[in-house]
Amino acid sequence: MSAPPEQDAARLQDAPTLVGPDSPKGAVRLHDVAWLNAQLFEQLSLGVTMWHIDVPGDPNSIRYVTANPAGERLTGQRAAESAGRLLSEVYGVKVAETFAPRFLDVAATGRAGYLPDVGYRM
Repeated sequence: MSAPPEQDAARLQDAPTLVGPDSPKGAVRLHDVAWLNAQLFEQLSLGVTMWHIDVPGDPNSIRYVTANPAGERLTGQRAAESAGRLLSEVYGVKVAETFAPRFLDVAATGRAGYLPDVGYRM
């Protein structure tokens, strides 16, 4: 885990503040929230992979953004090597044809979806 943001005084000095219930004691700096979110993402034991849909509704426009270490272990894909690549380039056309409609449905409806058991490793 990296050093807490409190140790980076220059960065925190200009950070916007969110006012908490006991302000200013309860105030939270946006940098603190971003740092905490990044730490949670990196240390989460659940594998998470993030995707971006370039063109809403287009199953051929789903691009790999990043994954946490558990996501890399689960899929066998390194985030640094896969970032920016299309779903079909990362996992192959067959997997993309199975996953893309489900990704698009989740993005459109906000409802969780089920992904069938598909071998990630090519």
